Amino acid sequence: MLKEPFSSFLPLLTMPTASIVCRNCIEKHRQNYIPCGTGPYRFQEWKHDRKLVLKVNEDYFSKMPEGVSGLIYIVIPEDFTAFAEFQKGYIDIMEIPVSLLSFIKKKKVKDYSIEQGLTLSTYYIGLNCRKGILKDIAVRQAVAMAINKDNIIKHLMENTVVKAYGPIPPVLAGHINNEVIPYNPEKSKEICRKKHLKDLVLKFFAKSSKENIDIVSAIVSQLNESGFNVQIELRDWSSLKEAVNR
Repeated sequence: MLKEPFSSFLPLLTMPTASIVCRNCIEKHRQNYIPCGTGPYRFQEWKHDRKLVLKVNEDYFSKMPEGVSGLIYIVIPEDFTAFAEFQKGYIDIMEIPVSLLSFIKKKKVKDYSIEQGLTLSTYYIGLNCRKGILKDIAVRQAVAMAINKDNIIKHLMENTVVKAYGPIPPVLAGHINNEVIPYNPEKSKEICRKKHLKDLVLKFFAKSSKENIDIVSAIVSQLNESGFNVQIELRDWSSLKEAVNR
């Protein structure tokens, strides 16, 4: 029961934290939760950080693909190891890491195809504007001016992403079509000098995935070149969320 009107309530119900779960399943397996559902596949086995096995749901209401008895999701941390397994035929489908994209395209192997599509994801840096030097709008502008997004898109992301001009992706209504604060490292350096930012350590919290680390490292390098003093603190997702909330 809501104590007052909250316009975002219905959209928030579509988030994973509000997903519908089976009460019988939870009550039966409190210590070791086994997921269940009504989809085309059902849970069979889960070995944490190794694999997830699903079997065909014999009671599924619609037609199932012929010759498929189940699905196995294999967790392989190393990108090249995953691709080697794919080439040997041990993996049918894999998500291609950006770090391997140019390498795979050059191989021109006829036995597989690369499919590319759009996802509504936005990479962003959240600044704590409630305390310290980041309350100063000029400092926040200096952060934006120091980051060469075109360089990151071309060399780290292999041109697989679109430059963001605001928080809304360009395929959605309401997005911004022009750069509000363009890349200007000299102006950024000037602000850093005036504010003596080299003497102040700023902590940059980031998720510890390989792709994320590459992007964050590039951003921090550019910020430090402009005159900031930024230190990276890598966290797993849960720890990162907790740190941000604090």
